[in-house]
Amino acid sequence: DKFGFTELKQWADVKIGVVTGANNFFIKTKKEALNYGFTSKQLVPILTNSLEFSGLHFNGYKPPKYLLNLLERVITKKGKQYLRLGKKNKYHLREHSMRRDPWHAVKIGTPPDAFFPYRVSLIPYMAFNDSNIQSTNSIHRIYFKNVSENQRKWIQLSLLSIPGQLSIEAFGKTYGTGVLKIEPSALFRSIVNFKNNRIPDDIYNEISKLISAGKKREAMELATGYFNKEFKIPAELAQKSRLLLNELQSRRK
Repeated sequence: DKFGFTELKQWADVKIGVVTGANNFFIKTKKEALNYGFTSKQLVPILTNSLEFSGLHFNGYKPPKYLLNLLERVITKKGKQYLRLGKKNKYHLREHSMRRDPWHAVKIGTPPDAFFPYRVSLIPYMAFNDSNIQSTNSIHRIYFKNVSENQRKWIQLSLLSIPGQLSIEAFGKTYGTGVLKIEPSALFRSIVNFKNNRIPDDIYNEISKLISAGKKREAMELATGYFNKEFKIPAELAQKSRLLLNELQSRRK
């Protein structure tokens, strides 16, 4: 509170990704979908794994997989054959399918402003959705609330910095062999900070380049150094935060 940090839930909604109930049936490559008789208009580009994150922005990246948008009224004869195949394999009897009418009409929703991993081993970060894509429920969807572009970048780097990472580690859960599981409620409670001024392009771009190169820890350090300076975080408090983050990460692993 003293340094202006607040919870993310004040500035954004966090929703799980698209739930299909049968990804292998509803998600296909473009070639597969066209072969099954669906049109390009029925295909929604979709992220299926946070490993597809490669930087702070997707920069026009199109995922290799597409969600079949079967809300379209016009389904070709061949497409209807595919739906019959789905019923033959009892996809219409799965839990999520039975909640839908018709069973194959997956609820897609509005493309989010950004994405955040649901499960990750080390240093999760937010990636802006500038490619009008969707994600499965292995990736959270972020919808900002009346936040300017500059403020969004501050929030993005807040979560990448040590204070943000510390809060994510504190509220997240250990999953499997040391993987961090970040429920929407945990991400809601993570702390962020922002100003109205613009983050210098050289700093922001360098952080993005480091992430793209797989150097997430170096990116975290650069973001942390900038935040400590901007918000006048005392050296002693900064060091305590760093030691605690290291302890939680080591304990999780």
